Amino acid sequence: MKEVVKNFQSRDKTHTGERLLIIFLGILVFVNFSVSVNAWQLQYFSDEWEFYTTASEIAQGEYSPNIFDLNGVYEENPIFGSYYHAFFLKIFGQTPLVWKFSNGILLIPIVVFFFYWVKEYFDQATAWVATLLFSSSHILAHYTKIGYPNHLAFLLFIVSLFIIQRIMDEKSIRYVVLLGALWGISFYVFIGPLFPVMQFPLLLPLFQKSLGEKRDRWLPKAVVGAVSYLLIVLPGVLITDSTHWHSIQQLLGRGGNPTLFVVATNIVKPLFLFIFQFFPMHTHFSGGRLVDPIVLMLILVGVVVLLKMAKDRDYVRYFIAAFIATGITIGVSNMYEHIGVTRGVFMLPFWFVMAGVGVVWILRHSRLVGGMLVVAVSASSLYFTHVTYFSQADFHVNNYLIHELRGNSDKVTFMAADPLVPNPLVFDDVMRSYGYTDRIEKVVLSGEQDVCQYQFRTIVVLREDTGLQTFLLTSDCLEGGEIIVLDRYYY
Repeated sequence: MKEVVKNFQSRDKTHTGERLLIIFLGILVFVNFSVSVNAWQLQYFSDEWEFYTTASEIAQGEYSPNIFDLNGVYEENPIFGSYYHAFFLKIFGQTPLVWKFSNGILLIPIVVFFFYWVKEYFDQATAWVATLLFSSSHILAHYTKIGYPNHLAFLLFIVSLFIIQRIMDEKSIRYVVLLGALWGISFYVFIGPLFPVMQFPLLLPLFQKSLGEKRDRWLPKAVVGAVSYLLIVLPGVLITDSTHWHSIQQLLGRGGNPTLFVVATNIVKPLFLFIFQFFPMHTHFSGGRLVDPIVLMLILVGVVVLLKMAKDRDYVRYFIAAFIATGITIGVSNMYEHIGVTRGVFMLPFWFVMAGVGVVWILRHSRLVGGMLVVAVSASSLYFTHVTYFSQADFHVNNYLIHELRGNSDKVTFMAADPLVPNPLVFDDVMRSYGYTDRIEKVVLSGEQDVCQYQFRTIVVLREDTGLQTFLLTSDCLEGGEIIVLDRYYY
């Protein structure tokens, strides 16, 4: 009896140490996110700003939409995510920094649940390796800085994977109900309504077993899970005007007009071709490929290993089926010739598991090589995240202006020939939110106007406004002032 108690206490200490270690790793990932969260290059990204203003209005009580409304921001995003952001703005202050931190804090549970899903589905070694590779990803560090509520969906996706495995291990109805609830909540975040299709292959063993063994009552349990799902989903379906289901149309790719060729190629793109695709900085702060070259090679090694394992291990076949189902679902529901990061990130858990499997296989043959690969991936990913990433150009005009305002105590004038560049409504709101309203002015000035009627110290002008540059550089009334020409940018 004493030996049993001793073994139990030993296992309990091991589990406690493991939990503390994985939580600590999650905190490190959050710190990695936080290091550059206030970088001027990442303060503004195009269409994300409407999410901030909506959440801010909710936090201030100026806007109180139904939390189940499926047509929120741009009438294409359910309002639920805006309430999540509004909660943080209400508690910690209505600033863009708080807004971005509300997404970054999700990284801790994402890392923790990813680890435990991989551990229970494969083994501890694969879990640690895959999680270390996953945690150092620059996509986790930078994509989560966008003020979309999509990161909630990514967390729910990872947690759902973990809960599915708990269903397999414990066969408890409470986990079935919890999975239904998670899928129901996911229905209110982009691209959550697709999760049941993407993850269903992982549940197939239950239904196959229930068909073969009458004593197993998985079908009734599935009905209970479906009820918990519908209880959460139906309010949104019922209160949203069905003639304006823009969020569902966007989700299913009906917002565009893709050709048959685009639809066909999109079916296979997410599986592997997607990881070769390069994303410029202005594509959701990606600034590169979703995985680095070393991880790509490890993924290929992992695929070969998994295919060999699949010959005599059912759980590997179900994992591959879920990977394929996720890729096809993402591809079919995509309306564009390219597949955006907002959908592609849902392939990351599978890719990093494959990479982890590849490293574990290498470790069994050479611990030195395997260990060096893990260190190399982590080091190169961190270097890309904090050095290479910021050496790229083409940041938004608003970010360059914020950069000049931070480094210049004088008033800054943004001079443009086009009154719509950048969007004047967003421009004013961004500068007000960052507290720069009194220090910046936008002047729409054509080459025919007399620049001497204005008092300038620091002037920012776009490269395309060559006429303005000529007049400014040849003007006699700008002595002592500074003219900054933005050479590369987007708006």
